[in-house]
Amino acid sequence: MGDIAAKLSSYNIFTNLIPGAVFAFIMKRLDIYDFGSLSAVVDVIMYYFLGVVISRIGSVILQPVLKGIGFVKQGEYSKFMVAESKDPKIAVLLESSNLYRSLCSALLTTLAAYSVKLAAEYFAWSLRSIEVCTVIFLLVLFLLSYRKQTMFIENRVQHHSQQP
Repeated sequence: MGDIAAKLSSYNIFTNLIPGAVFAFIMKRLDIYDFGSLSAVVDVIMYYFLGVVISRIGSVILQPVLKGIGFVKQGEYSKFMVAESKDPKIAVLLESSNLYRSLCSALLTTLAAYSVKLAAEYFAWSLRSIEVCTVIFLLVLFLLSYRKQTMFIENRVQHHSQQP
């Protein structure tokens, strides 16, 4: 357990682990879903995975919506890379920004889960159908995340290949 904790970066702790633990706590507290506790190791893995899902929802769904309505603005990625190499504080600020986005995403996901719970009760949806829909949603979410990450890699390669 100590080895796993030592290998988690502050980015992973703030962007994935904490939002995942907060999400699991709120879901249990509001009696929406209890992720259960088998052991401390399983809990950390579950919180981390939930945090990754929440972070991806924030990155792939929430961020584009907020950009689309003009709530947040982002400059060109190439300018960000240049600025980041000159100012190490930008990485810390980005980490904080991603934490806030993940916490917003966790709260929105909690509201969505509560809505699904109410709809499932009203329409008598089976637990199996909700589980299958969840797996399909996760598949699409991670496919979109993979595409977005690949675009970031390509942008970085292009940026560095243009450097003298």
